[in-house]
Amino acid sequence: MGRISNDVIRQKFGVAPRADKMRDARMRRIGKGGATTSEHRDDEGRRWRKKKKEKKKKTKKKKKTTKKTKKTKKKKKTKKKKTTTTTKKKKKKKKKRRRRRRRRRRRRRRRRTRRRRRRRRRRRRRRRWR
Repeated sequence: MGRISNDVIRQKFGVAPRADKMRDARMRRIGKGGATTSEHRDDEGRRWRKKKKEKKKKTKKKKKTTKKTKKTKKKKKTKKKKTTTTTKKKKKKKKKRRRRRRRRRRRRRRRRTRRRRRRRRRRRRRRRWR
């Protein structure tokens, strides 16, 4: 007995041709955003996508909204003036500024003293040689 082709079997049992089946599978993939073919852009594909959307809308759960109860108004309290409290960031900034100032002062002092010493040495040397 020879080999029976797939098409013959499909016709006998009333199964859709392979190409159609593949197309359906592709369409399913497109619905999930998988396929990149332009087949889903034709009218049939559009209709199919619309149906799928409608189905999703029907099965979608609606959020239950709670009824808002009316709140009784409370009397406003007079606010006390807050004393200015420094935050951690501000404290850090202050520290940094202080450090910078100290460094600058030290540098200036060192420079001044170095200059003075140099001048004195030069003067002394000059006086000795004279």
